[in-house]
Amino acid sequence: MITVSIEAFKLMALLNGGAAAGIIAAYDKVSAAVDPGSLKLSICLFVLGLVCVGGAFVCSYLTQNVLFNELMGFKEPDSHMPILKFGMGCVVFSLAFFSAGALVAGFNIHEVQPCARMPR
Repeated sequence: MITVSIEAFKLMALLNGGAAAGIIAAYDKVSAAVDPGSLKLSICLFVLGLVCVGGAFVCSYLTQNVLFNELMGFKEPDSHMPILKFGMGCVVFSLAFFSAGALVAGFNIHEVQPCARMPR
C-alpha cells in the first residue's frame, strides 16, 4: 500500500509541476494564443496542486508514525484515520487543481489572427 501511495504522490507532483514548468517554458510561444491572465491562473492552480501533494506526503508520514504507535499500544486503534482521510483529500484536491488548471488554459486558447502585410 505504501508503494501505491508513493506512486500517487509522484504522479500528482509530475502532473502539476510539469504543467506549471511547461507553461512557463513555452510562455513566449503560447502568449499570443492564450490570454496571459488565464495562464497565470493556471499556474496558480498547478502550484496549489503541488501544495496539496506536499500536504499528502506529510500526512503519509504522520499516518505511518501513528500506525506504529498504535501497534506498540501507545495510541488508540484507528486514531490514524483522521490523518489518513485528510491526506487522501489532499491527493484528490491535487488532481482537482490540476484538472482545473488544464481546463482554464485549454478553454482560453483562441485563434491567432495573422498579421496584415505591409504595402510596399
